[in-house]
Amino acid sequence: MKSKCIKLTKHHRKPRSIGGADKTDNISLVSESSHQAWHTLFGNKTAPEIALIINAKWLDPDYMFMCFPVKNP
Repeated sequence: MKSKCIKLTKHHRKPRSIGGADKTDNISLVSESSHQAWHTLFGNKTAPEIALIINAKWLDPDYMFMCFPVKNP
């Protein structure tokens, strides 16, 4: 059986274009296809902007996706 090799890429959780750093806590390793899908859907939007999109377009209307800071930015 041949195993499939998944290429991982570095995803900045807070985009560099809006002040995100190249530090370990801001980078996740994700598959290349997932990374591309994220940027296709959300570009470099902020977390609150993404939450608005998810609520308006993708989520069951009986629920609300909430986004709030866990520390002062």
